[in-house]
Amino acid sequence: MASATEEFFDELGRRGHEPLVARVHGALRFDVAHRGKTDVYRLIIDGGHLTVSRDPGYADCVIRVDQTVLDGIVTGRMNAMAALLRGALAAEGDPEMMVIFQRVMAPPTPQAQRERITTVAGW
Repeated sequence: MASATEEFFDELGRRGHEPLVARVHGALRFDVAHRGKTDVYRLIIDGGHLTVSRDPGYADCVIRVDQTVLDGIVTGRMNAMAALLRGALAAEGDPEMMVIFQRVMAPPTPQAQRERITTVAGW
């Protein structure tokens, strides 16, 4: 069964274009500790177009976090900034990218949802 973190990044990858970050160009890398290993998720934002990969390449901001904490953040039970201040996650690099991460946490806009439904239905 997939974790909330895996489902979150899968959904981001399918989201395509996110108007909330239409003027953003940058990359975030999440180093997620889980059962003694580290999973990597890299989110690239290019003018609002979201791409998710497992490539540990360059990132403007690197976030190191335990999977249970990130599961809480992506499900809305925890706040990313509060977790940062508590030391439950660590961030290196451009702090503005943490704010951008909060933006992509928002659910897709109604128009984006309609576009996705239209694309899937083929109409």
